[in-house]
Amino acid sequence: MPFSDLVIHRFAHLFIQLHGEEAKERACAMVEQMRCQGDQDGADNWLHIIEAMEELGGVINLAPDVDALSEARIQRLRRLYYGRLSRSTGRR
Repeated sequence: MPFSDLVIHRFAHLFIQLHGEEAKERACAMVEQMRCQGDQDGADNWLHIIEAMEELGGVINLAPDVDALSEARIQRLRRLYYGRLSRSTGRR
């Protein structure tokens, strides 16, 4: 099932924030993983996420001075993000 443009852009933004310069490479790996699993819809969603990342243009550093407490919050967001993504693509 395809995602809405808003969801795609939110995922793209968060993926860039989580993975920085490696975001596009990791997203391309997800496309290949989805294709290997026979999940063309999942691969298409990741291709749309890659397009949205290119539109965003790269890392946007919203919190340049991250302390240990902020790092813990980032880790919670990362777990939440991956949980929602796996549920939306049907993976567990």
